[in-house]
Amino acid sequence: MSARRPSEATTDVQHFIGYVETTTDALRLIMAARQGIIPRITRRLNDSERRSMIRSGAVFVFCVEESGIKRWTEGLSWSPSRIVGNFLVCHRIPLQSWLRFTRVNVA
Repeated sequence: MSARRPSEATTDVQHFIGYVETTTDALRLIMAARQGIIPRITRRLNDSERRSMIRSGAVFVFCVEESGIKRWTEGLSWSPSRIVGNFLVCHRIPLQSWLRFTRVNVA
């Protein structure tokens, strides 16, 4: 797992920047969040936070009970998710591709 320090966002919400490659990496992040070593997301992000924080390498750790977030959504278009090992993986769909896809299927 490679990592940098938590982001220095202009809001009170922070996130972790890094790369999660293995299940062990993910478990380490969860334990670090539980121990307060890295930040946890405790509420949904507002529009400004989503625009400034969501980018490649951003890792958001949240607890369903604590945050009330049952499914992570951020207003971006994503491919259907699939399971790869112990991970649920999806890919961001660029806006132009999404618009082309919706026009073809709606018409």
